[in-house]
Amino acid sequence: MTRTLPISDLLAIAQVLQQAQADKAHKGRGTAYNTLLNSFHREVLPFFLAATQGNITEAAGLLGIHRSTLSLYLKQADLTSSTFPVEVAA
Repeated sequence: MTRTLPISDLLAIAQVLQQAQADKAHKGRGTAYNTLLNSFHREVLPFFLAATQGNITEAAGLLGIHRSTLSLYLKQADLTSSTFPVEVAA
């Protein structure tokens, strides 16, 4: 199965890559992985929280990760368990 990224996603990834290359040149290493991972968390985790009405333990179970790991990801992405972008039908 081939997945095609929307042009806006490709442009965002290109910008992260360009920034990572600049960071590496000036600081000795890039930050692309952390930047992309935090962006992913900010976009995806609120949907799992919405689906579980903010229950971190249940959301972690759906994701297949430990509750403390999810809590860490939420903290790193400046999200709280009350961050609901949409209502998710059961």
